[in-house]
Amino acid sequence: MKGQLAGLNGCSLRVLTVWQQDTGSEIVRFVTLYPDKTEVNNLE
Repeated sequence: MKGQLAGLNGCSLRVLTVWQQDTGSEIVRFVTLYPDKTEVNNLE
């Protein structure tokens, strides 16, 4: 999943999160988070 985190200092960071759901389980687990370094396409 892609998203954005905002810090208390007003700076924000685009992030990419990784989640895992094991076969046969209904539980989804958070695995890791990376800075999202892909370019943003402006549609304006």
